Amino acid sequence: MKILIKIFAFIIFFNVNTSAAENKIFGSPSYWDNLKQVQKNFYMKGALDAWGYYIWNNANDKQRDLLISQQRFCIKKESKNFQNYMFMLGWSEGDSAASEIYRWSSASCNNLSKTDEYKNIKIEKNKPLENVTKKLWLSMSTIDKSSYVAGYIDGSLDTSRSIVKNPDAPKDAIDYYIDLLSRVNECFNNKGLENLIPFVIKREINDSYPIAWNISFSFGAFCR
Repeated sequence: MKILIKIFAFIIFFNVNTSAAENKIFGSPSYWDNLKQVQKNFYMKGALDAWGYYIWNNANDKQRDLLISQQRFCIKKESKNFQNYMFMLGWSEGDSAASEIYRWSSASCNNLSKTDEYKNIKIEKNKPLENVTKKLWLSMSTIDKSSYVAGYIDGSLDTSRSIVKNPDAPKDAIDYYIDLLSRVNECFNNKGLENLIPFVIKREINDSYPIAWNISFSFGAFCR
């Protein structure tokens, strides 16, 4: 759990990224400014679900349930504040809107964590973070789905890049994500970043898994 917390803190507060040439993103400031509010909300949900998927796959069962329950509670209470200061401190080339959402959601959740209500939250077992459920996904427009997928992909890659630059991350994790990012960059160079979202949206959903997981599966299939 300490490693996960250190990694998340590093992602949020230091926000270290590689160069723009290596950082292929959807959520640039101009992309963000051109989204309607409903699409910004779906982008945010995608980025947050990406972090939830990372926790699910990297924490043991007890830590996972606690961290996801805390994240779910904070989103319910504070998500209206997560977008208030987007790019207020400027934009480091290569950062995405997901980087900003992680920064400001962490600040909001840190303040909330000092309350008795937060300290006494009910821990839900074996329940993934799902800001977009299968039922909601089926009712969403293509442009809203595109925004959610963009947030999810940006969030996943931002997390991976930050782990690579985190001195507290285990060496095997750093090596894994260096290799992963290299393969992702090669994939985008060969197949085109712009073709990823249409591929994901058109791909059939596996009802046995949450939407966020389906996006990860589709991402892998796209780059295979």
